[in-house]
Amino acid sequence: MPKINPDILILIFDKLQHDKKSLYSCLLVNREWCRIVVPILWKFTWYNDEKSEKKLFNTILFCLPISSKQLLTDNGVKLQLSLMTGQPLFKYISFCTFPNNSIVYKMIEMILEDDYSFLKQVKRGLLKQEIFKLFVGQCKNIKKLEWDNAQPLSLFPGASTCFFLLRDLYVDVDFVKSDALYGMAQICKNIEKLTLHNCIQEIPGLISLIDVQRNLKSLSIHYKEFKGIGKELSKAMRRKAKTITELYLSPVNCVSPLTLTSFIKLEKGLFYNFPNNEYDKEIEEFQRYLKILEFPDLQYLEIEHLSCFKELSLLIEKSKGNILEINIYTKNENAENAGSLIKTISRKCPKIEKLTTHLDHIGLKYLKELLINCNYLKYLRLDCLHPKPENMGDEILDIIIRYSPFTLKEIHLSDTWMFSVDGFKRFFESWKGRNLIDFEIIYHNYNNYSYITTNHKNIIRNYINEKVINFSNCL
Repeated sequence: MPKINPDILILIFDKLQHDKKSLYSCLLVNREWCRIVVPILWKFTWYNDEKSEKKLFNTILFCLPISSKQLLTDNGVKLQLSLMTGQPLFKYISFCTFPNNSIVYKMIEMILEDDYSFLKQVKRGLLKQEIFKLFVGQCKNIKKLEWDNAQPLSLFPGASTCFFLLRDLYVDVDFVKSDALYGMAQICKNIEKLTLHNCIQEIPGLISLIDVQRNLKSLSIHYKEFKGIGKELSKAMRRKAKTITELYLSPVNCVSPLTLTSFIKLEKGLFYNFPNNEYDKEIEEFQRYLKILEFPDLQYLEIEHLSCFKELSLLIEKSKGNILEINIYTKNENAENAGSLIKTISRKCPKIEKLTTHLDHIGLKYLKELLINCNYLKYLRLDCLHPKPENMGDEILDIIIRYSPFTLKEIHLSDTWMFSVDGFKRFFESWKGRNLIDFEIIYHNYNNYSYITTNHKNIIRNYINEKVINFSNCL
């Protein structure tokens, strides 16, 4: 039998990466197959079942250097590795994806589950330190890191090799110290995606980390308090604004709205707000700034818990017509100008594929125009602004029947609109030959009564059985 080229084998085995049973069989064929399969098995190494995890964790702990094992033994940590002898056949750790804090925590609890001593916390800290040191020392060219613990990963031996090619970094600023962030700044210059969680104070090391990045494209700030971030971090954001194409703020008032005027290359903007913060003065200031903001290259926009349909309309009008997706959510029953937003989208977003927004009586006038002009629309979610029942359900269905583009395959509509049984039948009959992938009703908790009756559900069930609809939550 001719020998198979190793590159071909790698491609084949990589396709089997989630079929561990088959890969285990391949291990036994010969040494060459074993040498190729082992790295693939260990690359996707974190299991969900307890039995497999225990074997995996024991192997990882067996790979600890002698100095680490001695340190742990001297401090009363029993690794229970008596059944494992000799040296590992492979450098297993070098094949692994870098573990997050929760995986290491599970590993530690497996070792210390029967330890009830008052020194358990000290032992836990030592174990965590040595496990992370092991991965930093042996992993190479890590592309993605979740830094959600107090371990100074960038200061451990081997950090420069481990993190040099880092592209995606998540940092929980509650835990990571300034000197560790400064150390990472000395190693990583090409981070493309940076996510900052619990960003509640000015940290010099964090400013340095942002400043040294050559091509930062995505910045996400998740903030647990209403108080805004510091001036230095805002300045650092502005210094990188010309390369950033994706910005995620939660809540939206964690930065001064003036900072947003610097993001002239923004393609994706996600601005989230806390529901009970919608009437804050800073939020009002943000909404005023929406009138003057310009993101000409915008393709994706998501706004949550901000009642600013008029301001969003002005923002969309200043885009170049390349918007592909818009998602707007609010719980403010008194919000106005939802119709003006639909009107603007129908005229300024010819390429839009996904739309989530709210529909009022004024917006209903422009729904036809939206469906006629937006020929690439695939997903449409229309919600109601208030809990009062509206007898406009059939009118919405009829407009969708007559004017929706052939691309539209997913439709979500509010249960606040009352649909007649005949209107439902007429609507789904019109989809024969088009294949509606997903039809869903948006249920609200306004009251215990739903206008979607058993008769409505039976109609949907019948059309699912006829394969006119693939899926619905309304059964």
